[in-house]
Amino acid sequence: MVDFTEILPFQITDQPIATDPSEAINEELAELQQESHHIMMEGSRRGDRIIKKYIQRFPNDPVLKNHLCNWYGQVGKESHYVSMLKKIFEDHPDYLFGKLGIASHYMAKGKPETIFDYFGKDLQLPKLFPDRNLFHISEVINFEMVVRQYLFMVGKGEQSLARQRKLLKMASTDYVIGELEELISQTESMLMSLRMERLIEKQLLVTPANVLSPKQKRNAAPPKFHHQETQWLYETGFAMSDEKFDSLLALPAATFIEDLRLVMQDSIDRYGFFLEEVEKNGWDEERHSFLVHAFFFAGQLQASSLLHTMLEIMSYDDDFLNFYLEGFLQDELWAAIYKVSAGSLETLQGFMRLPGIYTHCKSVMGTVVQQIALHHPDGRQECIEWFSEVFHFFTDASTDDNVIDSALLELLVVKAVPLEPVALLPVIKRLYDQEYVAGIALPNYEAAAQAIREGADYEEKKELPDIRASYQYILEEQETLEDDEPEWDFSEDDESLFDWPQPQIESAPVRTEPKVGRNSPCPCGSGKKYKKCCG
Repeated sequence: MVDFTEILPFQITDQPIATDPSEAINEELAELQQESHHIMMEGSRRGDRIIKKYIQRFPNDPVLKNHLCNWYGQVGKESHYVSMLKKIFEDHPDYLFGKLGIASHYMAKGKPETIFDYFGKDLQLPKLFPDRNLFHISEVINFEMVVRQYLFMVGKGEQSLARQRKLLKMASTDYVIGELEELISQTESMLMSLRMERLIEKQLLVTPANVLSPKQKRNAAPPKFHHQETQWLYETGFAMSDEKFDSLLALPAATFIEDLRLVMQDSIDRYGFFLEEVEKNGWDEERHSFLVHAFFFAGQLQASSLLHTMLEIMSYDDDFLNFYLEGFLQDELWAAIYKVSAGSLETLQGFMRLPGIYTHCKSVMGTVVQQIALHHPDGRQECIEWFSEVFHFFTDASTDDNVIDSALLELLVVKAVPLEPVALLPVIKRLYDQEYVAGIALPNYEAAAQAIREGADYEEKKELPDIRASYQYILEEQETLEDDEPEWDFSEDDESLFDWPQPQIESAPVRTEPKVGRNSPCPCGSGKKYKKCCG
């Protein structure tokens, strides 16, 4: 089996370089290259006409031709794209990005072995250009993307990741490090998706059936609160005013906490009522966020008496949880549980033993215990023992018990890693041997053991924001999601734009070209923002 993980040493720069020392920097050409790059990235209408005029001005420049080629790819003109790929390679056989484009094209057509025709049997940049020891980061990134394409096609995706990690050790500037870390993150995501597909295909993923539905009350009346201000939780979204925050938090704690319990119970009693309301009129943040409000205010008040009620709510089925808490379980609500749990590790452990619980609800408990250990190092050993008890519970269980959850167990292993719990390795090995762990981020016991021994930073100490900061974060996230709505309006006939994306073949700049904007459309043609797609 050929090993492609070796990387010959060379230097990586983010500064403009001339691949041919005899080349003189032409200011006009550099400006046209920047303009054509912008036109390519935007997929501007009739952009080909503009770039062709630039090419007429500088007919021997491969960069302009490359931008025209990628413009064709952007707008779905497949035949023009392929013709231009071939022309670039014919006109400029030593141009790296021309080679990358044509090799990627043929591999996408099911011919992975063609990569060797263009890059040799070793897939090494220094061997491709023996007179050079300095390469621009754009050359390195795009070369590795094409190598990655080949390695994934032949079932050697792990070797691609190993190559990229070695390249990261050669990086010397923050920009180069950031670009390589982004590439590594993409490759890790691709590997995890591939592992997930294989697990599903082999039917090795085990997920408990969520069977507990809330017991609704027919014609249930709205609760009667101690404080009329509590009604604001049914009338206010996350843009809550300081006056309302102040008023609610100034209420007598005991009676306000009792009101919060009534709000939580109302989410159960009138679930059908609110579900029908949403089906008829749509989701209204101000009207239907009351349960999320109740969780956050319970956390702010450190209302430990509400922990059992909150855990009861989190024990219901997916439909109920997604209706009220979708988007909050994985990121925000852990802090509320943390604050109300008051270190009640035994109660949280009891929740982990319940059958039929939604994956992310139990995962929240792992986050809470992890953060207790990170915020209170003196309690680290007690938290490690919590993970030990939980893991041993699962090793003793069977799939018939409706508690085994492959994805959850991997999440719990990941959450235990920052505690460096070497003592847990035997029980973790048993979980892997029983094939109870999904093995997506940590594909096998050896990977998990290495992460624990090295204290890999899969998770880190999180801030414990107060309720106002939490709401501000939610608002900012909502604004980001609104900004991330696709700006392009493709017709349904433009199916070629949604094919499996080719690597975006960029050119090493004569002067520094602008980086793809995080909010710009992704060059792959998906219609998404770059930061939500290939970026």
